[in-house]
Amino acid sequence: AATSQQRALEASVLVAALDRVRRHFEDDDVVLLGDFNVLSAQEPAVAIYTAAGWKDLNSEDLPTTHDGPAPFDRILVPQGEREFEACRLTVRSATDAVL
Repeated sequence: AATSQQRALEASVLVAALDRVRRHFEDDDVVLLGDFNVLSAQEPAVAIYTAAGWKDLNSEDLPTTHDGPAPFDRILVPQGEREFEACRLTVRSATDAVL
C-alpha cells in the first residue's frame, strides 16, 4: 500500500510538470513509457494519469516481465489525439523473435 501511495505521488508530480514540457518543446505529442512499477491499472497512479488526459496502453495489465505475471511497464499516450488513436501495447518475448 505504501508503494502504491508513492507511485500516486510520483504521478501527481509528473503530471504537474508535463504542461511545462509541452510548452517548452511546443509539442503535444509527448509519450510516457517505462517501468512504472504499477501492478494494476486500478492503482491510484493510473487514475491520476487518465484524469489528466493520458491513455494507458496496458490497461489490460499484460505481463511485461519474462519470469512473472507482473505488468510493471506502461505506455501512456495523450487521449483524444488522432495520431495515437490506433496505438496499443504488444508484449513480445524471446520466443517471438524472427531470425
